[in-house]
Amino acid sequence: MTKLVVPIFVTAVAPAVAAMSHARAAGAEMVELRCDLAKAPVIREVLAARRGMRLGDGHLEVILTIRSAREGGGFVGDDDTLAQLYHQAMVGPDAPELVDVELEAWQRSSAVRQVLTNATGPQSISAARLIVSSHDWTGCPADLDALLAAMHEVDAAAIFKVVWKAQNIVDGVRALGLYARHVATDKRPFLCLAMGEFGVITRLLAAKFGAPFNFATTGVEGGSAPGQPSLAQLTNLYRWNSQRPSTRVFGVIGWPVGHSISPAIHNAGFAAVDFDGVYVPLAVEPEYDKFCSALDAIRRCPGLNPGGVSVTIPHKHHAMRYVLEHGGTVEDIANHIQAVNTILLAPDGTMTGLNTDYAGALNALTGAMRVDRRSLNGKRAAVLGAGGAARAIVAGLAAWGVQVTIFNRGLEKASTLARDFAGRTGMVDAAPMERLRERVYDIYINCTPVGMSPNTEGCPVPEDMPWNSRTVVFDTVYNPHETKMLQLARAKGAMVVHGVEMLIQQALLQFTGFTSQPAPEAVMRQAARTALGQG
Repeated sequence: MTKLVVPIFVTAVAPAVAAMSHARAAGAEMVELRCDLAKAPVIREVLAARRGMRLGDGHLEVILTIRSAREGGGFVGDDDTLAQLYHQAMVGPDAPELVDVELEAWQRSSAVRQVLTNATGPQSISAARLIVSSHDWTGCPADLDALLAAMHEVDAAAIFKVVWKAQNIVDGVRALGLYARHVATDKRPFLCLAMGEFGVITRLLAAKFGAPFNFATTGVEGGSAPGQPSLAQLTNLYRWNSQRPSTRVFGVIGWPVGHSISPAIHNAGFAAVDFDGVYVPLAVEPEYDKFCSALDAIRRCPGLNPGGVSVTIPHKHHAMRYVLEHGGTVEDIANHIQAVNTILLAPDGTMTGLNTDYAGALNALTGAMRVDRRSLNGKRAAVLGAGGAARAIVAGLAAWGVQVTIFNRGLEKASTLARDFAGRTGMVDAAPMERLRERVYDIYINCTPVGMSPNTEGCPVPEDMPWNSRTVVFDTVYNPHETKMLQLARAKGAMVVHGVEMLIQQALLQFTGFTSQPAPEAVMRQAARTALGQG
């Protein structure tokens, strides 16, 4: 079982003891005392304070760490000083259960080796276990095989830990793949984490890969490395206690992706039907080659067991291209739209590209209007934007007889989209954004990211729009729930359609594709509301 550890920076006794108590109350199973800047008497007193902190049948367990400045910590002393700190912390009845030493310090200093061998060996009084670690804040180490081999030579080690700063999502996936490389040569417990947004998946999936422990915050402290999730996120959102090697991994690919509430929606759905899956954010930079590298890494990662991905801005065209170029199939509607927002990954490696935006948008629009799709015939709609979501929405509107005008900052892109659908499915034309107010439309749909969190003050339309109670205004942006555009529409008495409704409707279809089970709509809808702070 992978234990959850809260890091605590020790500089004085009282704050450290208070932080330990708070971590225990928040659900931590261990704490890491980061003693980079602490003196020996302070360390001993903090360790002694555990006597009154029970966790189950024993004390709150502790990892003692003195991280050097070279590896991202604060300790700048010499090796003799480091050895002395370890010695003074490891003697007596309050010694920690685990002690972390950097591989370089172990290799470099005979004094450090001697102290920690005596403190953690079979004849030691403390019975502490030794963690041998390596941290690289510049990127993935150039030779991982050599690093692992050097660690495996440390006979005194009970646990190995490798951490690096992920420069892209491939670096994060590579960290997960290192578990298989380690276990092929050494059966001792192993933890591999990647720092930063690109490495978040290594922390969210550590339990699936059988790591001995994982670091998390209480939601108050900032953590000891970038990208650390909170205890609540791991246990309540990312199905921490349900993860096992067989768990299938799903995710949302986008740029940016940190704002996405899709993990909340799908993980709640998985839990409701007891499906062995977990859904995570996957930050992938905008270029097609980055998308290809990410999907290649995900599909090839040993032990990951990917089941599929949702695809959002700006990768929906990339997703279709990737599936076709890699021997997959694309459903007819997605091929018609020329955009894919869902890729199903079968265990045998085959891929299927879907577009659930089409039906999701139509369901959201007609549901809010309380009409069926046939009632859209003859209405006029202004669609703002010409990206992947716009393609799906234009296709759906035109197919049901809506007269569509596409407005975009780049007229050429809007004109190309209009030509793709005009004549084939209905009346579609394009116009520059400056002409938006020249005509009055029945329906206005924003398919641009303008107004999306964190840039919530943006609005894709001017304040003097000719809207009234007969106007329908639909914003596909769902975070925040009520965008500036929808606030303006509501103030003018227009009917508003929230982006979260489209998100939910398309997610229900994705869920069935991922799991082959009916989607638990009520559960997934409530998860979306909660994630958006609506209770």
